[in-house]
Amino acid sequence: MVLRFLSVSLLVAITTACAQLFPEPSPDQPFYAPPEGSRLELLKPIEISANEVSVWIQNGEIINYRNANRYYPFCKFEMYSKVDRSRTVQPDTFVIERVRRMDWAVRLDEPLRLAGIGVGGVGSDSGGPSTFSMSTEMFLDSPRQPDVHRLTCQHWEDARLPRHLTINEMRQALKGIFNLELPAAEG
Repeated sequence: MVLRFLSVSLLVAITTACAQLFPEPSPDQPFYAPPEGSRLELLKPIEISANEVSVWIQNGEIINYRNANRYYPFCKFEMYSKVDRSRTVQPDTFVIERVRRMDWAVRLDEPLRLAGIGVGGVGSDSGGPSTFSMSTEMFLDSPRQPDVHRLTCQHWEDARLPRHLTINEMRQALKGIFNLELPAAEG
């Protein structure tokens, strides 16, 4: 009887420990990427300028890439082909067929300043990059608009604690332009 009690107690302890080590996926966790089969709903038309293939979105607005605050979530909506006329992507629901996460070092022309202390950058004594670009690429499909290619959401992060955007941070960047919907069982 005691052995049975100890076995059950040990099983409960292991299960609890595993649940804490491997929590259920949540849109607030940076290691949880939008799963394949998620849907990206375009809520209003987006104009792509002539000889361009993309637009940039931050805080629910179409922006110029040069004006993006790269330390905050921002996204790039892309087409496959470049044409010599402007075109409009119509409201639609795009299926996310594949997701890829990437990160790469960003070289800054000047040292990054945090609380008045120089950290990394060119001329830094650290010898390594001070910033990483953390991106999540979502490859899109719509039979009605086959030239739509992908949505990439990203931000820059300190190299000491880099992390990918959470799904909810992506949603905040896209608010009012896109809805990012996960499969029903995933929240």
